[in-house]
Amino acid sequence: MQPVSTSASPITAPPDFVSPDYNLYRYRHDFYKVVRFKSTAPRGLRIKEPQTEGYKHLDKLPQAISRARRVCLELALCNEWKWFATFTIAKDNYDRKHLEGYYDKFREWLKYLRKKYDRDFPYLLVPEQHGDGSWHMHGFFNSDMDILLTPFEDEWKAGKNIPWELVQKGFYNCKRYQKRFGFCSFGKIRNHDATAFYVTKYISKSFLGDARRVGLNLYYCSQGLNRAEYCDSVYGPCPELNSYLQNHYEYCDTGFLAFQREPGDDPLLDILEHQADMLFAISQDVSQDEDFPEVVDYYETTQEVISEFFL
Repeated sequence: MQPVSTSASPITAPPDFVSPDYNLYRYRHDFYKVVRFKSTAPRGLRIKEPQTEGYKHLDKLPQAISRARRVCLELALCNEWKWFATFTIAKDNYDRKHLEGYYDKFREWLKYLRKKYDRDFPYLLVPEQHGDGSWHMHGFFNSDMDILLTPFEDEWKAGKNIPWELVQKGFYNCKRYQKRFGFCSFGKIRNHDATAFYVTKYISKSFLGDARRVGLNLYYCSQGLNRAEYCDSVYGPCPELNSYLQNHYEYCDTGFLAFQREPGDDPLLDILEHQADMLFAISQDVSQDEDFPEVVDYYETTQEVISEFFL
């Protein structure tokens, strides 16, 4: 791919020798990620860090969590989700402290549902651990789950003892899961991007410094989910792109761009020539809970219900 001209003087060396200053990745036709590298040394001179297998030391866990969060965010943003779900494990059904054993059964259950209903039921799940060591999971599902869900309000009207919070907030139940595993709830996602950013960051905090997570999965997902695609590169300084960098790390800076345009348009043309056509996307660094009241309300409601009624 030939270097892209920018408003500043670009590097004119062949791209097979000089690394780009920026890479652009397409998450959806209207959502992109930009990465600015802090080193543009020739590729042949770059020093690769030694590769190690597993996490031999606890100090590797923050890096593992960072990678897991990046992948989770990518999967959450690149795919169409309708439901944000919470799953718990009933103590009479499975060992609530044995996450891997529960997940194996959960995956078998979804495989059975795919065959029975001829649907895919794609998912993205992140486990969370309570102080007593028991696990539950939060995650995303698409509209394939509609066939399995019923409003908690219907059960409440039928005289069942349902926590009022679930009825009041319009949550749904999956009776098939409840019968086999334990309590669950599904809430409709109203803001796709806000939910993806907020939940990915908030849940992963519980893993920091936890030696029990070393060597275990930090997230679970179905096969075949959409991933980000490399879009283009920029060689040389580009102030237009710098204005969208929101997160700063040791080796690179990153940011997200939202476009109000048609699929198939070249995003670099707007980045370099029509800056006014672009909007800031939601930042990856979601630090203020009040920024996303609907997401926070859903997460905190499910946490309160789990703690009060199902632990």
